[in-house]
Amino acid sequence: MLFHQSKYRGIIDHYLPLLLHGLAWVAYVSAVYNGNAAGRSFLEFFTRYGPKFVFQGIIFYGNYLYLIPAALARLKIGRYIALNIVLVVVFAVVLSGTRYLHAASGQFSFLQSVWINSLNMTWFLVLSILIRFSTDWFRQKQLEKEKENQQLKTELDFLKAQVNPHFFFNSLNNLYALALKQAPETPETILKISGIMRYMLYETDVAQVPLRQEVDMINTYISLQQLKTKSGHFAPIDVTGEMDAIQIEPLLLLPLIENVFKHGTIPLHIGLKVNHDSIQLTTSNQIRKEAKATPGGIGLSNLKRRLSLLYPDAHRLELRENDGTFTATLILNLPIKK
Repeated sequence: MLFHQSKYRGIIDHYLPLLLHGLAWVAYVSAVYNGNAAGRSFLEFFTRYGPKFVFQGIIFYGNYLYLIPAALARLKIGRYIALNIVLVVVFAVVLSGTRYLHAASGQFSFLQSVWINSLNMTWFLVLSILIRFSTDWFRQKQLEKEKENQQLKTELDFLKAQVNPHFFFNSLNNLYALALKQAPETPETILKISGIMRYMLYETDVAQVPLRQEVDMINTYISLQQLKTKSGHFAPIDVTGEMDAIQIEPLLLLPLIENVFKHGTIPLHIGLKVNHDSIQLTTSNQIRKEAKATPGGIGLSNLKRRLSLLYPDAHRLELRENDGTFTATLILNLPIKK
């Protein structure tokens, strides 16, 4: 899909300027023809105005394609101006001389014709400069935007990649604790970890995933935590609203869920409210008395950075602690995919 999109974009970028230039010339020649073709055949019109169109094209495309880039690359502006003055004057003299040879005696001013033709050629020169600089400016802005997007994608990929080893590290610690106790739930724990790892490795290499798919992974994670502890029952995520049309960046919600089980204890609650234009994830848990900051923790800092890149003006993250209860609320403005 990406290959075909890139291919079609390349074709459009190549042929669209040619089409626009062609249409502009057709419109210009048609306007001149409609204004000066009275009493003349089509052949007579092009016999008289054909050389003028050719010289205008040489002035325009000679500057647009060659002289302007060369002058900017070599910074020889003086030579560029002098060359264009010579071209304008020579073409104006040639056009005026041709017109003079076919004009009736006493009805033609050679100097006036040279002046008018010089202004005409100068107009095409100025037009070529304006279009060339405008085109270069837009191309530069496009390149800067593409570079910025690539840098953004690189950082997002790096941040998303951090989530996987973070989860695996915590899971290995859990498995180690179960193995020491020779707990009977160890095989089921390994199976659930394997399912989450499979999702992380093979399902998240995309910009977005269905929200329902992400919620299923979170519920698997919650059931994994249930196996690890015997203190109470952890309910699956409480979802309100329709999820089917929503897409979300993979693993974006997981850090908040991990934080609940890393630092909290029951009673705890994880709720997801889906509206037509937003989703709201709310987690609350009692803070364990022995809970303390773990050196090297990256979960919440990773989440905050991803949110600032993906939703710079379309998210709100609130973290509150009150009377031993920690509450996190994340609101994302997301359009429902139609």
